[in-house]
Amino acid sequence: MNNNNYLTLEYIFITSISIAVSALACIYGIAYYFVSDGFTLLEVSSLPLISLLVVFTISSICLFLALKRYHDIINKIKNVPYILGTVAITGIFIFIIDIFMYAFIDKTLSSQYIQQLEVVYKQYGKSAKDVNNLKSLPFILQNWILIFISLVCGSFSSLILLKIYKRTKAKSELMTA
Repeated sequence: MNNNNYLTLEYIFITSISIAVSALACIYGIAYYFVSDGFTLLEVSSLPLISLLVVFTISSICLFLALKRYHDIINKIKNVPYILGTVAITGIFIFIIDIFMYAFIDKTLSSQYIQQLEVVYKQYGKSAKDVNNLKSLPFILQNWILIFISLVCGSFSSLILLKIYKRTKAKSELMTA
């Protein structure tokens, strides 16, 4: 590996850590706010959607800023491998942090969320059997499909933001020239 590959890996780790910590801080902050007075039906049903929007927004903004900054530092960074590496490492960091939170800090958020979800299932006459299987999982892992989808979509939307930024920058440079 040459020096640029090591720098690329370093930037992938920096970007991944910033996305994972920022997203989880927002999601946990919102979830703890909801649980402070007890989960309501609206809060339980909207929390996965809120998590999706938070991860999408944070991943697209952080990755856009990273691509914008690091593209100038490292010559000819390949955007798609950079994004795929960042998505994989971010996913790993999110799950490690979530498991750490569940194992060492607080198991109540996960169980309170599932308890309220069981109430929702029972109100609509559905079997809560599938929900009982989620009781032993950490909070973010209970919604891992939505989190991962929003991470992937947010990351690739950063490429769109980068293209728009480059076009706008090129137009402004042409106008000033």
